[in-house]
Amino acid sequence: MKDAIPTISRMTLGYEEIADRVSMASELEGGETLSLVFTRRFLTNLVQHLITCKQHFSEPSPQPDKQVLSWESAAATQKAPEEPVKVSHSVKGFLIASVDVTLVSQHVVLDWKDREGGAVARLLLAEPALSAWLTAVEECFKQGAWSQEAWSKERASSNSLTAEHASVTVH
Repeated sequence: MKDAIPTISRMTLGYEEIADRVSMASELEGGETLSLVFTRRFLTNLVQHLITCKQHFSEPSPQPDKQVLSWESAAATQKAPEEPVKVSHSVKGFLIASVDVTLVSQHVVLDWKDREGGAVARLLLAEPALSAWLTAVEECFKQGAWSQEAWSKERASSNSLTAEHASVTVH
């Protein structure tokens, strides 16, 4: 039986100037913390897929399934973080090499994976959390003076999510 992927309950995004990377300090549902680290190339590839998901949210959705209802219940009971998530320097950080992006009703499920392809953590985002996450990532791009091309409407994503293609892996 496959081990369950730990689910992130809250997180704090930040730009790391020395490493020129974005980190996501994450608190898991069990209270543990971990740090996910992203490269510019990886996030640039991911952003367009998430923008497509955000646009999909504005379309009328069919009846939600039971799994989605349980995610909505869990999200409704979570309170907004009062202070940033802090990860101890002794906690191992994971350089994220890929992510499985799955569109389920009005949720985006992000299964973050390390270089070996092992699932590190899962993040569930519904609207407006997806918009807030994208805004935080965009702010990190600005802090790093990274190209804003990822947010360009003209940039086409050939393997992007659609209603017919509800899952994609981004590297």
